[in-house]
Amino acid sequence: QCDDCPNGYLSGLGASECTPQSQVQVDPCECMDLWEWEGQTYAGCAETAEWPGLAWCYARGAELCGDRAIRSEVAFGLFWVECEVKPQVERVLQGTCDDTPNYADYNGNSCGYWDGRDCTKAVEDEGFTKQWEMDLITNCANTCGFCSETPECTANEDCYSTECNQPGWLNLGCNYGLCYTGTMDPICEGQENGLDLGGGSWCWEGR
Repeated sequence: QCDDCPNGYLSGLGASECTPQSQVQVDPCECMDLWEWEGQTYAGCAETAEWPGLAWCYARGAELCGDRAIRSEVAFGLFWVECEVKPQVERVLQGTCDDTPNYADYNGNSCGYWDGRDCTKAVEDEGFTKQWEMDLITNCANTCGFCSETPECTANEDCYSTECNQPGWLNLGCNYGLCYTGTMDPICEGQENGLDLGGGSWCWEGR
């Protein structure tokens, strides 16, 4: 239904573009690939300036993560978890950046292997785990195009969509440089918040 709503799915929590249904099982407590805090964009598990020594992230599956997750008081619909930072991954994505020297991905390839390839499809195309895909994007940010291209959003406030402005619309925030949004949809009626619909979509408050 993206033709009717070019910036998002019409059901659940959806990315701003249509993607095929995925059979990949995702841990609901897994970190979001990219997330925003205090004007900075972080990749996966990270330490923020306000809490040195505490590594955390927003959980991909929100409240489906269960007791490990804590409801955010500042980001609607998001839950955060403590996590473990991999030393080579702890860095904030900025407007200009370089690839990590001598980095080897899940299959042992350097960043150069990904020149011209879609790093965001490493799970589907190369058999990566989702965590390794995030590691790839973080360490090969320049080659993967996250330094040279302007993301759709860097903060939740960037995600108001005039093209999809309609009754019941809810803008839920920025993740992975894309806006996550939703409208009321029968498929989510009566469902628990966070129900995974596949393809990167969830139900939230009937959306």
